[in-house]
This record gives sequence, C-alpha cells and structure tokens, in this order.
Amino acid sequence: MVTKKKPKIQKIKKTSIYDIPYFKTCNKEVMKYYNWKVTKNLYDIINDIYIWQKNNINTLKQYFNK
Repeated sequence: MVTKKKPKIQKIKKTSIYDIPYFKTCNKEVMKYYNWKVTKNLYDIINDIYIWQKNNINTLKQYFNK
C-alpha cells in the first residue's frame, strides 16, 4: 500500500443525491476513439494521486474538513 493505511469500506444505505449509485468504466471505447493506451501501472497512478494529495493538503482541507 502506498499510504500504509487500510481504509474501512462499508455499505451505506442512504447516500447523497449527488452520489452515483453504480459506476462502471471501460477504457476500450476511449482507447479505440482516441487511439490511446495506458502508459502507467496501477501502483504509479495511485502513488501520483497520493503525492498530489499530500502536496495539496491545505487546498483539500477546505473541502473535506467540515
């Protein structure tokens, strides 16, 4: 794990009206349409996101520290 923390994942019966109840993504169509392919592995992508969050913690706090 990148952060060395284990997230607690649980089902929530009632969610916000803005939440997406079900989300599925497939890169096949994007790859075909844009002639694009993934160039990073999953670990690198997650690590990039983690580093960005760590470097921008003060910006994120204004949205999540309520």
